[in-house]
This record gives sequence, structure tokens and C-alpha cells, in this order.
Amino acid sequence: MQVSAEIRWFWNNVPPPKLGEWFRNATKDTCPAGGGELRVDEYLYDHSQIELGLKRRGGKPGVEVKGLVAAKWGNLTAGPFVGPIDLWTKSTSEVLELRSGWTVPIEKIRWLRKFDTARQFPEEIPLDDKEQPLGKRPLPALGCNVELTQITLRDDKVWWTLGFESFGTIQTVDKSLYAVATTLATRQPPDLGTGLLASYPDWLKEHVAAPSSVQELISLNERIGEAEKSRDAEFLKSALSDGLRFRRANGTIVDKAIYLDDLKKPGNTTDELHSTDIVPTIYGNLAVVELLVAMKGMRCGNKLDGVFRNIRIFLDEPQKQPRWQLHSWFNVPMPGAK
Repeated sequence: MQVSAEIRWFWNNVPPPKLGEWFRNATKDTCPAGGGELRVDEYLYDHSQIELGLKRRGGKPGVEVKGLVAAKWGNLTAGPFVGPIDLWTKSTSEVLELRSGWTVPIEKIRWLRKFDTARQFPEEIPLDDKEQPLGKRPLPALGCNVELTQITLRDDKVWWTLGFESFGTIQTVDKSLYAVATTLATRQPPDLGTGLLASYPDWLKEHVAAPSSVQELISLNERIGEAEKSRDAEFLKSALSDGLRFRRANGTIVDKAIYLDDLKKPGNTTDELHSTDIVPTIYGNLAVVELLVAMKGMRCGNKLDGVFRNIRIFLDEPQKQPRWQLHSWFNVPMPGAK
């Protein structure tokens, strides 16, 4: 497991003037930045939190896991590099898998500078276009990576990010980041303007849309609940497969025709219905959706009040509308349901 101290800025569409030229190019006293090749990282989309980040890095095997240890662990002030520093841990697992349908592909062109901070003053290590040290120099145990990256999302929106990520031990990472930021501040960097200070998980949550099929299934399942409450039989007729099998909370199994007929009966009313915790898992043209449904109303003249776990299986049928058709529906009461 690796410990890192990090600070990162994001800019929508274009970076601050002259930042790219300043970062990439060599001077008479410095080497050029390494990298500059295109790669695609796949990030797990999780809009519920910003403390954990999971991704597949380019074509490398395994999943990289980053966890936030402490937000605003320190504060950086070095020329234009000003802001809170977060403490993270990072590790890689070759057995973890990212849930199908929940990943966001991000194209990156990254330029990298790497510093060895084991001595009194940071020493920059010249890198090649693969981000590897020239002359087969070994990688440092204590140091700091500084990257400038152009990001392209699948809707062709472009972002830029500048990030410092020091590595080493928990006793050294803050000192390494401060030392490298101070060194770069002496190289006459441009002003960073109104960059957004954020981690990758934070930026993903606020500025990247959910994968389209996932969002489509979430919206569809919300719509099914709304249609059941309002007795919108026409919509439900279009969304339910003709071969539907529905296991009710009382254990009976009905087909599409019986479900729609029962929806119209005077003794079946729905006063409240809320669909929450909707989690689709996509396997090619098949999707399994788990959700909780809180309901109040009447069924066959009996009071209904509780929370029910639903498992719904959909098939992607592009010739139909909606294209995700509900084929199997399993409904069980949670403890305390009446």
C-alpha cells in the first residue's frame, strides 16, 4: 500500500494561459516533462461518495483503489500553488472487478515530472514518453509526481488538471510535496486562475454524467413506480414484456395481463410509492436491477404499508420503447412490512 499527499486543480475546456507550455517544455536548467501519450482509464462511477476511487489504468491488469485518509490534512502555500492537501492511500488488486455498466472511460494525455526528495533538495528525474526514467535509473522511494493532463470525456467535453502527488511514508509525504511545490514555484509558473480544487472522485461526482445505460435503467425503474401509483396502464403495458412473470410480496405469481387487470381494481389503491436505492448491474443486453420500494395503500381491500425489496430482470430490445423490457420481477417484504 502506498501513502500519498495530494492537491489537484481542474479547469473546464482550457487550462490557464501558458500553463501547458510552462509545464511541458525544457529550459536551460530543467529537462522536459515525460509522457504525452494517449491512454484510456476506466473509473467506477459512484455518485454517493467522494472518499474512495477505483479505476482500471490504461491496459494494465487489476484495479487501482484509492482511499481518502484525511481531507485538508495540510495547507500548501508556494507561489500560485495554494490550497488544502489531502492524505490518501493507494493499492492495486488483480482480483477485484469493476461492475459492468458502472464505469466511465476517460481519455488522457498526461505529461509528468518526477522528483526524488530523499536528499536536502528535490532532484528532478528526466523521463521518456512512457514516463520511465532515462538511463534505466531506479524509481525513488521518496518523491513527488507532478502531472498536467488533458482529459476528454465520452461526450467530447474537455477538462485539464494539474496535480501534485507525493509518495513515501506518512512522516515524509507532506514534506516532499511542499519541497517540490516550492521548487516549481521558483520556475516562474503562470497564475492558476480560478481552478477547481478537487480530487478525482469529487470531480467525477460533480462534473461527469452517469453511464447512459445505468441512468436509463434508474430513470425507467423510477417511472415504473410512478406509473403503478398513478395507474398508468398504457406506460406499464409498454414497459412490461408480454412474457412477464411477477412474484408478488404475498408469494403469488402472476403474468402481465393479471398484473394490469389488478391495477384497475377499486380495492387496489396506492397512496404513496417511493423507489430508492436503485442499483442496475448490466451484463451485455441483460440487466438486473435491485431497488427498495416503500408503499402505502390497499391491496384487495387490505392495508398495505411497508418497504419491499425488488429484483427486476430486463432485456435490451432496441426495437421497442422503452428499449429495456421488464421480463422477471421478484418482490419480497422487508422486515416490518404489513
